Amino acid sequence: SDSGMAGGFIGNNQTGPATIYAFDVDPQTESFGNKRVFSYIDGGVPHGLQLDTAGNLYAGTGDGVEVWNSQGTLIGKFFLGSSSSEMLFIGNGRLIILAETKIYMVSLAAEGLDVDYPQGSSSVSEDPSGC
Repeated sequence: SDSGMAGGFIGNNQTGPATIYAFDVDPQTESFGNKRVFSYIDGGVPHGLQLDTAGNLYAGTGDGVEVWNSQGTLIGKFFLGSSSSEMLFIGNGRLIILAETKIYMVSLAAEGLDVDYPQGSSSVSEDPSGC
């Protein structure tokens, strides 16, 4: 996602980009290509991207969580009254949402997508101590 709207010490610039992009991933090199707009956020900055097993994308936004189908069509919103920066599926039909000052547990008809990293990937520590 593009969080150009977040200006750090200078605050948020509501005219800056708040876009989620889709990419193709080369299975051999694991490199990204074919960057394209997936969706625009209508309030805040997209954070905490999560996928469910149906291919729906969840993102924290300025007023809660927005959900898009795999084609980028907005299919739902969780209005929280504050921004949400992170979320995590915790088993079948449960989603934890970390909002600005509250934590929500949501029951829904969706399962989180398990991401399986390739053996030896730099994204996963090979040290059993986790370091």
